Amino acid sequence: MRCLLPNQVSSLIELLSTNETLRPLLFDVPVESVDKSPWESNYAAVARHEDLEFCIAVAEAIGEPRKVPKSVALMRSLNDPDQTIDRFHSIHIDSRFSEKSLVVLKGSSDYLIFSETQWSDFSLLERVELLGLQVLNQLIEKMKFRALQFKYTHNLSSRLTSKVYKNHVYPAIPGSIIKFNNMLPHHSHMRPTKFSVLLQVVYT
Repeated sequence: MRCLLPNQVSSLIELLSTNETLRPLLFDVPVESVDKSPWESNYAAVARHEDLEFCIAVAEAIGEPRKVPKSVALMRSLNDPDQTIDRFHSIHIDSRFSEKSLVVLKGSSDYLIFSETQWSDFSLLERVELLGLQVLNQLIEKMKFRALQFKYTHNLSSRLTSKVYKNHVYPAIPGSIIKFNNMLPHHSHMRPTKFSVLLQVVYT
């Protein structure tokens, strides 16, 4: 796994702080002061069409200068031992392939910020199940049946979800760069109880 050096992380945070949309997500705040929905209080994104130069600068700062991001986003967790703020989502797969890089900006090694799976984690029957779900989700995406998307991407069988948080788990160590297959089961912020900030740079 590739990692940024501490000075590179500091420079990246400084760059992100120049954006008014993302700046508030870089700081820890009392949980009582924010909305209980994490998508309202702990997530923010900047699209390429909103600020192309900024998105390109972020890609360059993480060592991927030849790529132009589709969007740049921050996901934050707060010091919330009672878990008063909901989790972002359940263990899931995405409905279409997306190339992206995750970069841990802030956090601590005792907090699990992300987990992924790989094909080698699954049996033959489980691989067939996953391939069937991928084909089905791609059809749903193509036909634009939005109401059905979450039904088949976020309600995976226990056979599949049990493989997450076993072999490929990432603590919130600043500078860590995570690459993963988003068409396989994955999850971020298993228990959002400690302060962390995760950068998500989406290319496709």
